[in-house]
Amino acid sequence: YSIEEIFNLMTTLMGDDSALRSELRQRGADDTDNILIDAKTTQIDFNWKAKTPLIDGLRRTIDYYKENSNDKIYSHLNLNET
Repeated sequence: YSIEEIFNLMTTLMGDDSALRSELRQRGADDTDNILIDAKTTQIDFNWKAKTPLIDGLRRTIDYYKENSNDKIYSHLNLNET
């Protein structure tokens, strides 16, 4: 999956893919054309293989945060809040 494909999956699963759009920028001089991860190396080195398809894992993660998070955002940038 590309970063854009994962972004689009996430926004769709979160229920509103119309509000957010990924921005396509020109590749910088030091940017690589592609980054490919070979899962076979992980399988061999760690004797581990993913059992959950990506879309199912993303859906479960989003559902978890919807059920277990609160609406208040805490940040070190909110200097006036106590």
